[in-house]
Amino acid sequence: MTKTKGKKRKDPKVFAVQVIILLTVMYMAGNYVGNRFRLGIDDQMAPCLPFKYYIIDMADKTIPRDGFLAFRSDSRMGPWYEEGTLFIKQVRGIEGDKIEVKEGDVFVNGEPAGFFDQNILEKIEKAPKDLNRDEIVPPEALWAMGTSPDSFDSRYWGYIKQEQVAGQVYPLF
Repeated sequence: MTKTKGKKRKDPKVFAVQVIILLTVMYMAGNYVGNRFRLGIDDQMAPCLPFKYYIIDMADKTIPRDGFLAFRSDSRMGPWYEEGTLFIKQVRGIEGDKIEVKEGDVFVNGEPAGFFDQNILEKIEKAPKDLNRDEIVPPEALWAMGTSPDSFDSRYWGYIKQEQVAGQVYPLF
């Protein structure tokens, strides 16, 4: 009679239960991550932000000043963009901030934040004076801009409403 060295084999039923539990946990974790996070890739010829790849946290909709957000476009961006198109911009103004747009120059709380792009003005058929404003960012709204002068952003269509926010964005590179 020969003796086998090593561990005793587990009961197949116990092993099957352990595998099912492990697979269930892995499925739930993957489902959570897959539903909460998205990978964003900016493939524009002339990007409006200095990053190409982003992680979008679809569950975190509290965006700090100078943070990045993903949001869905609305009718104000038509006919150039379909309603619901996902955009990524940088939050430059939050509730209570003063926004001043004067003859093409943009100021947030008195600090220069950008200026108009002539090509965009021609495309939307507006003059700089048509977009002048001196106001406070209202509740449940954000003022968002790209870092490039030719970014189509709040300078041209105003505030992003809280219900448009898809999530907080983390630039990767």
